[in-house]
Amino acid sequence: VPAVRHALAGGDLDRAADLVEVATPALRRNRQEATLRRWVGDFPDEVLQRRPVLAIAFVGALMSSNEFADVARRLREIERQLPAIHERLAPDADPTAELASQVVAVDEHELARVPAAVELYWAGLALVSGDLPATHLHAGRAINTATADDDVVPAGAAGLSGLAHWACGELDEARRSYLTCIDGLLRAQHISDALGSY
Repeated sequence: VPAVRHALAGGDLDRAADLVEVATPALRRNRQEATLRRWVGDFPDEVLQRRPVLAIAFVGALMSSNEFADVARRLREIERQLPAIHERLAPDADPTAELASQVVAVDEHELARVPAAVELYWAGLALVSGDLPATHLHAGRAINTATADDDVVPAGAAGLSGLAHWACGELDEARRSYLTCIDGLLRAQHISDALGSY
């Protein structure tokens, strides 16, 4: 925490961004979205436009704070980065190639989670707006595009689908979705989220 504050105060945005990226998984797991929101909110948009891991973390922090007004715009900006992300993550990628070099990330695993997380947050926005078919659509896409070692995004998507089923009175489907959600959260050691899902 002090290292991030010092880097931001000293204007070393690249160092601060690296530190926040590395800390992001633990902050999410420990439900410290307020800290994440405060840190990432201090970065100018130009930094977030080339750092999709930070940008998607900020979207998640905004949504967990029930701040939805700017989320769709931010998701569209991240979607514009998806071709560069895919190029950067390709097995034979040249990180210095023009497209691949447009994105910066210190954690390739977190970078690989971005496309599925975009779909997850579109599902969340759809649920908030009452568009239950779109909730299921984006949740399904999130599950289908999640990396094999990512338990968090599919769990979140299953939870959102569960809420959409519940809103329609489809209680058996809601229960099945929530059990899937809880299993994924427990595997990812997101204990507080799993408890909340019960």
